[in-house]
Amino acid sequence: MINPYFALFVVPWGLFLFVCGILLYRKIWLGLLALNSVAPGQPGLAATYIGAWLATLPFGNWWLSWHIPVLPALLSFANLACLVIGIVGCFWMPRFMQPRWLRETNDAIKRGEDLYTLKYGRGASRPAAGQTNQPTQAPDGGRDTAP
Repeated sequence: MINPYFALFVVPWGLFLFVCGILLYRKIWLGLLALNSVAPGQPGLAATYIGAWLATLPFGNWWLSWHIPVLPALLSFANLACLVIGIVGCFWMPRFMQPRWLRETNDAIKRGEDLYTLKYGRGASRPAAGQTNQPTQAPDGGRDTAP
């Protein structure tokens, strides 16, 4: 039997994490990217799988009671896969499971071409295209004309 208090807490929380994770994958809501500073992997992306696991967790006994031979096993395996991907994804998310925009951003960070590095980091001293690092001189040759 499902504990109703458990289900009332876990299912909405799981649905919230799942929806936020889907929005992160689609680059619509990037709030979960803040979690990536907590662990070495991609916890923001892993929240999608943890949310799917939490949303289906209270229903395990219910679908195991079905008398269809294969379906409970498939649902249980999918539930376990969501749990494993969610936990492992907090520490290491395979590159093929990351969205394209995140892979491109990580590649730009590794090359030192991201906006933060260009503005504040070692790229801040680089001249923009068509500019030089030479100081400009005044039209009078740099002489001080003050009396």
